[in-house]
Amino acid sequence: EDGVVLVNHDVVRAAGVDRERFDEAQSHARDELERRVELYRGGRPPADLRGRTVLLVDDGVATGASARVAARVARARGATSVVLATPVVAGDAVASLREDVDEVIATIVARGTFAVGQWYQQFDQVTDEEVLDDLGRAARRFVSLDDEAPWTGARERVDIPTSSVRLAGDLSVPEGAGTVVLVARVGGGHETSRDLQVTEFLSRRGHATLLLDLLVEGEA
Repeated sequence: EDGVVLVNHDVVRAAGVDRERFDEAQSHARDELERRVELYRGGRPPADLRGRTVLLVDDGVATGASARVAARVARARGATSVVLATPVVAGDAVASLREDVDEVIATIVARGTFAVGQWYQQFDQVTDEEVLDDLGRAARRFVSLDDEAPWTGARERVDIPTSSVRLAGDLSVPEGAGTVVLVARVGGGHETSRDLQVTEFLSRRGHATLLLDLLVEGEA
């Protein structure tokens, strides 16, 4: 988007792609990009990234080309910082990635070249319907702080056994939550206004929260 193009000339030369085939491939890629933007965004304007930190999430980074393009688009739209998070990244790609992103976070830095699908038991193509469904659910989970809609979900007191003690906590799970955020408190079960503000903020953004007591009974 925004006219950002990244060409790996080494790959182009190695594949013996002439100018005509290159232009044809680029035209096809741009047509597909425009189709997806129209379908996925549904006429909505792009997100305002001015002054923000942008987190890019990729299912795996072999060459880094798509991640670098995404980072450049984010920069062009005003992002002040770009972080890339991925389960696996090729070690050879890290240096070039850092030309466009501020930080690379990866569970595995792999040696040599690979196909991303090698790291998955199931790596099927994601359909348009699945993307639209995920985008729809994400939009429904997002609630403005100014929105006074009632909170819906489940809250319960939990007791977590460890090797030496049992930790008490409060688990809040809004409808459709896909992540759990751990919030630690030191108060022996006494909630503070700050604790409540943090968990409420996260819950209204669609995250489940576990407010955990770090002090057991008798230590507070």
